[in-house]
Amino acid sequence: MKLFLLVTFLLIGVGCVGPQPVMDEVLSETAIRYADDVGAESTVASYLVTAKEKHNLAKRLLKDRKYSEAKKIFNEARSLAEKIETKAKIDQLKSGDLF
Repeated sequence: MKLFLLVTFLLIGVGCVGPQPVMDEVLSETAIRYADDVGAESTVASYLVTAKEKHNLAKRLLKDRKYSEAKKIFNEARSLAEKIETKAKIDQLKSGDLF
């Protein structure tokens, strides 16, 4: 009986990986696209590369069904991309290139 309960518990634990973070993936990708569109490539290029690398890492984690880790990395990539976009817009505003 104990063996049955242990096997059942392990199967349930392994089977429950949680929902796939699709919305987090889309938001991360969109934020990176906006940062690209605003011209962040030239102003803070290294940070944009980091955001893209984080997004790609999260996609690999997604394929490995590590959903909670992927969600965390997608959110980090999105947050970084949003900061990059804001910084690029501020730099453009200061230089007069925004309008």
